[in-house]
Amino acid sequence: MPEKGDNALAKLLPGACRLLALRPDAAHPILGVSTLALTSLHAGLNLNSIPDRAVLSLDMRTVPGQDHALLRREFAALAGEEARLRALLDVPPVWTEPDLPWCASTRRLLADFIGAEPGVAGAAYFTDAAAVRTALPALPLLILGPGEPAAAHTTNESCPLDQIRAAQDIYEALIRAWYAL
Repeated sequence: MPEKGDNALAKLLPGACRLLALRPDAAHPILGVSTLALTSLHAGLNLNSIPDRAVLSLDMRTVPGQDHALLRREFAALAGEEARLRALLDVPPVWTEPDLPWCASTRRLLADFIGAEPGVAGAAYFTDAAAVRTALPALPLLILGPGEPAAAHTTNESCPLDQIRAAQDIYEALIRAWYAL
C-alpha cells in the first residue's frame, strides 16, 4: 500500500528541482562566478518500501561578497517547510588583494624564477587555505604549488619532478625573504 506511505523522496524532489533551477548570480573579477551543484541524493532502503527519509547534498562555492547566512535562508525557503538544512562545511571564499605589499613582494620574487611578472588568478577548487582563512581572516594567503590543477584528484594524478624541484626552490627563496624582513 505505497499510497498510504509518507514518501520523503517525493517530498524532497520538488525542492530539489527548485534548487537546480537556482543560478548563482554573484561574480568576482578574478575568481569568476559562484557555483552551485546538487551532488548526492539518498533515499529509501529497498525497491518496495516507501522512503521515510531523504537526504540531498549540495555544494556551493561562493565568491567574496556573498552572505552565507542569507544563502542558507534562501535555500531553506526553496527546499520547503518540511526540509531541514544542515551545513556540513561553511567556509568563506579565499581572496587576498594582489596589491598588498606582501603579495607584491612575493610576485617580484616569483618573477625572478619564471622570467616574467606572474599573473593573478583564482582557483575553483578547495584547499587548506579555506581553513586558514576561517581561523585567520586578515592573513594574506597565496596558493602556490607545482602540478596542473586539472590533474588534481584524477586517476593517476601526478606531478613532474622538475616542477616539484622548482617549487622547493621557490619556497626556500620565499622563506629566506620573509626571514629577512
